[in-house]
Amino acid sequence: MVSRLCGLIVRACAARAALTLGMALVVTVALGALVVPRLAVDTSTESMIDADVPFRRDEIAYRKAFPRLDDLLVVVVEAADGAAADRAAAALASRMAARADVLRAVRRPDSAPLEARAGILYLPTDRVAALAERLVGAQPMLGVLAADPSPRGLLAAVDLIVEGIARGEVTPGQLDPSLDRIATAIESVLAGRPEPLDWGALLVGDLVPEDPRGNRRIIVAQPILAADSLAPAA
Repeated sequence: MVSRLCGLIVRACAARAALTLGMALVVTVALGALVVPRLAVDTSTESMIDADVPFRRDEIAYRKAFPRLDDLLVVVVEAADGAAADRAAAALASRMAARADVLRAVRRPDSAPLEARAGILYLPTDRVAALAERLVGAQPMLGVLAADPSPRGLLAAVDLIVEGIARGEVTPGQLDPSLDRIATAIESVLAGRPEPLDWGALLVGDLVPEDPRGNRRIIVAQPILAADSLAPAA
């Protein structure tokens, strides 16, 4: 019975070949129009679990409440010292923020504006007072450097220090750490391996605790994932 039925269909199609091809083309186009908007690739593994499952409902609610913590890309910037790491992280974060086509948001959680402006106020009162006194004492040197931020200005500032020693206002031993740092920076330039001078450490010394971030900085970004692609984060 099946053989005879198949034979009849084949003979009918052969007898009306043009009509058969036309009908096949119409059916193919209709099915294509039906399938294209309904079938897609979803590479999200979360979609494999029903959104009505209790723990999935909690996860979805958590992501809606804290969207800044969703799909994070963490970049660790490491350099020879904290100042160099700051400069590198700032430059990299700036270039990443310009790529709005692939990143929704870019931020540096370890570089809060409040701490940058008022971090000194977290210190004990006696340390803040000592730091203020030291900065006031360094004001002449800072004024020279601000007016001429070059090797000439640096040497002029050192000349002020020497004058202070000559007048007995400063003892040589107090300046050893600062002069050692300046000498190290100059020697690194002469050796062809420039290492920036850490002005913060030079001016405040041991009055401010060591930066817990060390020589590493963190950049956090949220990439725009293409869930309809086999490589959603490419």
